[in-house]
Amino acid sequence: MKLAHLTFWSFLVLFSGKLWAEEFLVIVHPDSSIKEADADSIKRLYLGKTSQLLGVRLTPADLPEGNSVRDAFYEKVVDKDASQLKAYWAQLIFTGGGSPPTVQNSDQTMVQWVLAKQNSIGYVSSSANTSNVKVIYRGSQ
Repeated sequence: MKLAHLTFWSFLVLFSGKLWAEEFLVIVHPDSSIKEADADSIKRLYLGKTSQLLGVRLTPADLPEGNSVRDAFYEKVVDKDASQLKAYWAQLIFTGGGSPPTVQNSDQTMVQWVLAKQNSIGYVSSSANTSNVKVIYRGSQ
């Protein structure tokens, strides 16, 4: 019985991050013509492979490194973890191939930034107040 109990708690500790993963919302300015987007289109924009999403030029923004919403967004949409993302941008910057998205410090500043810039895109926690912006993608790990 003790072994089964220990196994259960070990499993719970090891996989708790995946069981209770962060949910996120991808947001744009409320006047944007974009109604929804797929993960692949958002991925291409966030990796600097395009500057447009569904024909609309957008400037992407990130949350800070180490933020759980950022980690969930990049794992789910971009299919890269933090170290892979850092290496990706280091190579692009070194070769002059682009620069990473600007960083906003919190959900609140991200929403304010998107509201202030009509051609912007960002992501926030699903618990953020997004009543003034347009949600175009919902994701979770």
